[in-house]
Amino acid sequence: MRPPSGDAGVLHLVQTAEAQAPVWRGFCAPGDEVLLMDDGVLLLAGNTGIVPLPEGVHLACLDADARARGVADVARALEVELISDGEWVRRVAERPHCLSWK
Repeated sequence: MRPPSGDAGVLHLVQTAEAQAPVWRGFCAPGDEVLLMDDGVLLLAGNTGIVPLPEGVHLACLDADARARGVADVARALEVELISDGEWVRRVAERPHCLSWK
């Protein structure tokens, strides 16, 4: 389930599969959201330990990126929210803080 609109948590943009999950996961707090994008969606493949996230942290990924890299079905099976590019822009605009992880 998506966090309520206006939540002041951080939006973590994970852009590569090489992003150090133990590092960025350590910065996640309740109310935060992790958005997998670009090659970051590949973290869903191969049981990388991305799921589950800490309690109260929402996980989403860009639908187009997941489909392009063949992991959309994995995302659905893990109950990861698939969002559009327009929704990504809206979420960036509504969060006071965004961190990009590469």
